[in-house]
Amino acid sequence: MKKAYQNTYIRDKKNFQNDIIFLITASLIAIISLIGMTALSVSKEIKTYSIYCLNGMTRKQCIGINAVVISLLVIISTLIAFIVKFSYSYWCYIKRYIDLAAFYSKEHAKAVVKFSNYFSIGTSEAVAVIILLCIAFISAMIIPYFTLKRLDIIQNIKENR
Repeated sequence: MKKAYQNTYIRDKKNFQNDIIFLITASLIAIISLIGMTALSVSKEIKTYSIYCLNGMTRKQCIGINAVVISLLVIISTLIAFIVKFSYSYWCYIKRYIDLAAFYSKEHAKAVVKFSNYFSIGTSEAVAVIILLCIAFISAMIIPYFTLKRLDIIQNIKENR
């Protein structure tokens, strides 16, 4: 029994390590993509920010505009992921319920199949998502912050006619 437990523990630990590597890699790719997208957006809109500054906006307000755009992107992508997870969980729940209802009574199927078995968000998952969102937001604000901080308004408008 001890040998079987050790083998199971080693197998589960290896699966966990593989999953962690995949999740970290996916998170890094997403953050790097967000940084690149933000850099492209700022470089494309640098003339617009120059005009804003020329008409009285401060650089901090321009950075704030960019922060709102990044926040919307992060929040919308999180909502889409939540909707996808909810929809897939509901689909699995309904499929299992229909399978059980075909062989047993509907009351028995309702008693056995719970939606919470298919869809749940634990506190550790919520904290991990919030931390990843904060890291994504901060990393996406690095390039716009330094780019807009060093913005030479007059020179930029002259060059980008």
